[in-house]
Amino acid sequence: GQTDRALASVQAAIDAAIADEDPWEEGLGLAARANVLARLGQLDEAGAAFTAALRVLEDNNGWGVAQVLYGFGSLARARRDNESAQRHFRSALRLFEEIDARTEIARCLAGIGWVTLASGNLSTAAESLSQSLRLSMATGQRLGIARGLDAVAALAVAARDPATAVRLEGAAGALRDQVGPVRSAAAQVRLD
Repeated sequence: GQTDRALASVQAAIDAAIADEDPWEEGLGLAARANVLARLGQLDEAGAAFTAALRVLEDNNGWGVAQVLYGFGSLARARRDNESAQRHFRSALRLFEEIDARTEIARCLAGIGWVTLASGNLSTAAESLSQSLRLSMATGQRLGIARGLDAVAALAVAARDPATAVRLEGAAGALRDQVGPVRSAAAQVRLD
């Protein structure tokens, strides 16, 4: 189905990048492959693809390396290895801060917030999640804001404040309704 097409498209992009001797595109293609595999729950294969991407991108610019480090953090989070996840998210965060990639900074802060919340460190989770939410608001990333509200709602649940959690989830849901489904331009054309 869609997953097979996605993997085939990613592989075609990787093959084209290799043929064009374009390590930047090859590395991003490998990272994209890793992300698809991670969504399928194939974490070992995703880790191998991220490792290959890092090898290709390590002599390139920091943005691609940071994307891969964020991917490693997501894999570690999926494996419930909160210490490793936090280490990778923080490494990615440092690189994104160097280039002022604010949307990506917000994502890293959210990742740190989620793993510290899962570890029971509510103060660090609150700090990271609120910074992420503020940054998403400042950049106008409405989906990021909705995700941030979800995260702060989870924090409210952990702090035993269900009334606040319900209000935050309601706000997140209303914002998602306004945003509508998030689709690429190509997907929207197919649906039209």
